[in-house]
Amino acid sequence: MTLHLFGAGLILRPPHHRDAAAMVSAVRESQPGIGRYLVWATADYDVVDAEQWCRAVERPENGYPLHVFDVHGSLLGGVGLHASDQRNGKIELGYWTRSSARGRGVAVHASRLLAHHAFTVMDFQRIEMIISVDNVASQRVAEKLGARPEGVLHDRLKLSHGLVDAHLYALLRRDLRG
Repeated sequence: MTLHLFGAGLILRPPHHRDAAAMVSAVRESQPGIGRYLVWATADYDVVDAEQWCRAVERPENGYPLHVFDVHGSLLGGVGLHASDQRNGKIELGYWTRSSARGRGVAVHASRLLAHHAFTVMDFQRIEMIISVDNVASQRVAEKLGARPEGVLHDRLKLSHGLVDAHLYALLRRDLRG
């Protein structure tokens, strides 16, 4: 399934290898902030890394990653669904925003578009976000979506600096705001 979503001045579409240079620029600009929480966002992230990732995520078993662009074609970040559990009607949501686009609601608006799609088109009943206890900005995004914290998962995320505890946030169809 090829997924393209539009709204709130944003365009969400699958990554393509032609996005590699824009991806490198966004990651390098943002690495000090996002690198702590995204193991792939390293200081030496380069075009080869970006191209390999863009090609790898074309396979359906890798979920539904989307690049987030503004209407002028600038890459603002990414959002995606992964770890699908059809039997239990749940899927995980992740997001990141480049440094220069922070504070504009990009992650909230893009996540809302994708969550709405997950609930109404893909028929999921529950979306989970697993967020490092130190990642206050991502926790705020989850809360603005209407997600609720359900507890702390100990040693749940393996980041570049080791295993860390994470909050489990859950968003149900009835809770989606906006």
